[in-house]
Amino acid sequence: MESIFDTSEYPTGLPITTGVNKKVIGMFKDEACGQQTEEFVGLRAKLYSYKMSDEEHKNVKALDKCCQENDNT
Repeated sequence: MESIFDTSEYPTGLPITTGVNKKVIGMFKDEACGQQTEEFVGLRAKLYSYKMSDEEHKNVKALDKCCQENDNT
């Protein structure tokens, strides 16, 4: 795990080593910080959305800023 994942934002008390590989290029990062994801919609690279039990995250880096500002959903 420590050789391929960035676990810098994981909470302490997990069975894995936390705080490893912070901002190291090429490491996989779990954006949900170890929480379970309920839904995921991925259209292409840098254009996805996922929902956890308490909040929803959108990543729309592939769209122009004017399209992001006009999104009412």
